[in-house]
Amino acid sequence: MEDFQGKYNGKQIEQLLDKANDIDLTKYALKTDNAPTATKLQAARTIALSGAVTGSVSSDFGDNVTISTTLANFDASKIASGTISIDRLPKAALERMVVVADDTARFKLTTATAQVGDTVKVTATNKMYLVKDDSKLNTEDGYEPYTASSASSVPWSGVTGKPNTFAPPTAAASTLGGVKVGYTTSGKNYKLQVDASGNAFVNVPWTDNNTTYNQATADTLGLVKIGYTSSGKNYAVSLDANGKMYVNVPWTDNNTTYTQATSDNLGLVKIGYSANGKNYPVELDSSGKMYVNVPWTDTNTTYGVVGANGSTGLVKNGSTVTSASGYTACPIVSGVPYYKDTNTTYANMKAATASAAGAAGLVPAPAAGKQTSFLRGDGTWVVPTNTTYGLASTSANGLLRQLNGSTSNFMRGDGTWATPPNTTYAVANESTNGLMAAADKKTVNRLIGVNTVTTLANLPITKRSITATLSAATTLSVASGMQIGEELMIRCVPSAAFTQAIPNSGAYVSMSGTSIITTANKPFEINIWCYASGKYSIAVKEQD
Repeated sequence: MEDFQGKYNGKQIEQLLDKANDIDLTKYALKTDNAPTATKLQAARTIALSGAVTGSVSSDFGDNVTISTTLANFDASKIASGTISIDRLPKAALERMVVVADDTARFKLTTATAQVGDTVKVTATNKMYLVKDDSKLNTEDGYEPYTASSASSVPWSGVTGKPNTFAPPTAAASTLGGVKVGYTTSGKNYKLQVDASGNAFVNVPWTDNNTTYNQATADTLGLVKIGYTSSGKNYAVSLDANGKMYVNVPWTDNNTTYTQATSDNLGLVKIGYSANGKNYPVELDSSGKMYVNVPWTDTNTTYGVVGANGSTGLVKNGSTVTSASGYTACPIVSGVPYYKDTNTTYANMKAATASAAGAAGLVPAPAAGKQTSFLRGDGTWVVPTNTTYGLASTSANGLLRQLNGSTSNFMRGDGTWATPPNTTYAVANESTNGLMAAADKKTVNRLIGVNTVTTLANLPITKRSITATLSAATTLSVASGMQIGEELMIRCVPSAAFTQAIPNSGAYVSMSGTSIITTANKPFEINIWCYASGKYSIAVKEQD
């Protein structure tokens, strides 16, 4: 049939059909007509898509086919639950309004929540900012504040529908406002008036006829009468020639009665006591001063004689108390008891031996010529066996060599005075012992102890550890002098909640953002590391 269809045209086929009526034309497709229904292609064909959407399929189309496509430059993971991620939208396409609580929250924005062209409103300051650089959202450089231009002024004459009069509010203790003049009610209140020039004034009469005072009492101020004349302990209140009030107290007190003095109460006494005994009279001298008259001769004491039974009493010079009741007789010499030792015989000293100790006693008398001898333990006087000593040596003790007077020499082991060979020491290094450098000593001292502060400004560096008790935010800074590689550890305990700024420019680099919002009584720590001369890295961590 392929040869048949390719060699004959439609006209020729009609002519052939007239001769071959037995041919079923429904089985053959004509070039100028639709093909009859087919179940599939004889050979598989490939259909490919190109451009923004790519994909292809190869089939004989004997059944339905599905083409898997790919959208160029599109990340399907960016679309979730019908929401398109902000970074898939062109910048400034939405111009959204982002509302934050304060500047601290503004500086924590990221490109996930704000982009170029968005507007940020800060509730705390009621200010609005245009995002101009979303790579600097954590600094002011990323924002441009909105500013309102000045409104055009309009002259009062150009205002239409303006009122002709204004009714001020009624004046109050805390509100400026209008008042009425001409108050006429009698009493302690005086009316407010307006003079011919329109100035307000209060008309206070010179004569006060509106006030009534009551009589004074113990609890209330009031009027009193003067000239009190009743006799007794009360004195009259009078007026002098100048109209000044005073209390007239007479110089002679005839209104007081005193009782007799006792051991517990002040009072009157009589002088001139003359009773004999151990009591002496209280008298007045010629100047009226009181004194106690104690005679120089004591005639009021009687003492007995001392007895042999040990009782106390008077004794006579030269008298002897005889022995009685276990007491030894003792003569009295010039009024002082005197005991005479009648035992004057002592034994000689007992010499010591190799096996027995000696005993105390009289020392044997040294013979003539023994003036340089000494008494030995065996009781004999002898001359020392050796009184001449040589110089000390490496094998024997002896005398020290004569001093040479130098304060910088020392005695050597060979017995001679010498100058130390080396008294100058260099600063120690990693390979040689020596003296500690002053800077190293400061570094060692900083390791031990702690500085206590109440502010984070100009933190001291004399100790590596610092404890800070804070009540409010302060400007964090470090005193000069930190060595490269040194660290400061600051433990902070805030007594209240506040926002503490962390410097992140100039000499300081923050690893923890630009601020921390503290919690009352919840500690946080700050680590400051000097990584280069005058350069500091800061890390902040609050307790979990």
